[in-house]
Amino acid sequence: MKKKNVIIKSYDEMDDKEKVKYNEDRIQYLEAENEYLKKLQAVVQARKNRQSKKE
Repeated sequence: MKKKNVIIKSYDEMDDKEKVKYNEDRIQYLEAENEYLKKLQAVVQARKNRQSKKE
C-alpha cells in the first residue's frame, strides 16, 4: 500500500468531498481489521480445540 501525505483536520473542518474520502478510507480500514480478527479468532479456536483433544 502506498503511503499518502496526510493533512490532519478535524472532521468538522473537512468539506463534503474530504468527509466522503475519509469515511471510505475508514470503512476500508475497518473491513481489513475485521477480516484479520476473524482469521485470528479461527486460529485461537483451532488451538483451543487441539488443546481440549490432548486432555
